[in-house]
Amino acid sequence: MYLALYHPSDILGLSAEQLQYISKVALLRVYGDYIDYVWNKLPGHLKVDSEVRTYRRCDEHYNQPWQRTHIDGPAPKIKDCSEYLSDGDYELGLMIFETYHTIPNVNESNNKFYFDKDDAEITIPEGSYEVRDINEFLERAILRTHRDALETIDIVLLHGDNSNNSNYNTDDDDDGEGAE
Repeated sequence: MYLALYHPSDILGLSAEQLQYISKVALLRVYGDYIDYVWNKLPGHLKVDSEVRTYRRCDEHYNQPWQRTHIDGPAPKIKDCSEYLSDGDYELGLMIFETYHTIPNVNESNNKFYFDKDDAEITIPEGSYEVRDINEFLERAILRTHRDALETIDIVLLHGDNSNNSNYNTDDDDDGEGAE
């Protein structure tokens, strides 16, 4: 049988019969992040494989209400968590640590935003932001400065592609008759 999957998430739509044709190597290398979601449809010989089992998530000891800390996101992939989290002493090693807003991306050299016909200026406070946060800040600042801003300009949507396009419309109406 030949299966054409364009994205790893396409494995979610496969039936149990179709999943039996995916080799263990392909399953682990390409579809590892989706093993937990298709676990009930996997063939028996893959479910008992110790290497495949390491791709299951350990929900038994993760994000429980009795824990003092809560980590958002899916449970970590660890081998048979009951084996490691027993009644005895144990250690848990951190495998991946991801954090956001740690590198300042707005500083005094790039914190000015100009808009409107008169080059009105908005100063963005220095700090670390996601693009979405900068968009929201600029939208609020423009609306505070110009009550009629929605009628006279189109608010710029910034995208993380390292280009600063200042596309704004100075026309009085949509068909361009008010432009000079």
